[in-house]
Amino acid sequence: MTTKDDRPSFTVENADIIYRNFSGLKTKFNAEGQRNFCVVLDEKVADQMKADGWNVRTREPREEGDDTLNYIQVKVNFDSARPPRVILVSSAGQTPLNVETISTLDYVDIATVDVQAVAYSWELRGETGITAYLKKLYVVIEEDELDLKYSGFNRS
Repeated sequence: MTTKDDRPSFTVENADIIYRNFSGLKTKFNAEGQRNFCVVLDEKVADQMKADGWNVRTREPREEGDDTLNYIQVKVNFDSARPPRVILVSSAGQTPLNVETISTLDYVDIATVDVQAVAYSWELRGETGITAYLKKLYVVIEEDELDLKYSGFNRS
């Protein structure tokens, strides 16, 4: 799939996302300020994306009986000319998230996620690759009885 500006892209509906760092916290594997998360890919999609030059990673099974995990990191950049559209969906409606509020996604319980990312081709010291940047993200949160009770609360 490509976008209007002919950049390769991908969309995963009902995605599993792992390694959430929407706040951009410094960790063993992440520099301070770099917001990102990873999308789990099935084997067929992962193989095709690897062949196309995307930076797909593989984690070997940790325990006997586990499957190999294929995933791609998606960077979240609000400093670009086209910041991503990030929507938190709940029974109260849709809430757009921005650079100040996106860190909420590090902690919410997620029911479903739809992700759309675009490619950025890079070259460094003779090496090339494709990095995924977030274009759209719709996150439906898991709600309990209290969330539902107060979702339409109005004090008037």
